[in-house]
Amino acid sequence: MALPKFVNIKEVGPREGMQFEKGPIATADKIRLVDMLSECNFKQIEVTSFVSPKWVPQMADADEVARAFKRRPGTEYSCIFLNAKGLERAAAHALPAGPPRQRCEAGDRGAGPHRPHHRAARQRLRDGGALPQPPPGARRGRR
Repeated sequence: MALPKFVNIKEVGPREGMQFEKGPIATADKIRLVDMLSECNFKQIEVTSFVSPKWVPQMADADEVARAFKRRPGTEYSCIFLNAKGLERAAAHALPAGPPRQRCEAGDRGAGPHRPHHRAARQRLRDGGALPQPPPGARRGRR
């Protein structure tokens, strides 16, 4: 079996890792983590989630983190949003070259204790709430 010549690693720790912590994490520490990961030359870093702090309190400072980290040329920064309000917040932190890559996770992820949203996509659609669409020109991410 031939090994690939290139492997892409997307660092998701600043988002995925932080939202599962039980206690609060200082905003400055989150910003410092993103800056340190940027210095490691990751090509892709998922910075934060624009979700309701009611459901994920660790992401209450998402706007501040997205505003304050140092963007390194050559690194693609992304975020997650789950609804139209999250999309608006994400779009407010566009990179100079265009909007950050945004990924909308709207699928059901089971009923575990740390679901990223409190209502499943099917339920939101049944209730008349449309899923958000990225702004024109935004690239859609894939998992």
